Amino acid sequence: NELEVLRTTPFSLLQDGERAFTSPDPALDQLHLADTKVTISPAPDGTVGLKKIEISIRWITENGRRAERSITTLIGDKAS
Repeated sequence: NELEVLRTTPFSLLQDGERAFTSPDPALDQLHLADTKVTISPAPDGTVGLKKIEISIRWITENGRRAERSITTLIGDKAS
């Protein structure tokens, strides 16, 4: 699960920006035209040692509609 990979990543390696999932997930193969995104940014209130993490998956359903699921959380620097 991508979120668990991020939680175990050293805080210093969590670089701000957007990217696709990096961990393999066989369940994604079951979604038609799945598009994954991870967005890492500074904490909304500017707290040092805290990152905002947004994870989303978009795909086309069997009825041809676009579906999206996302989760947002904060990850803190455990060394602080």
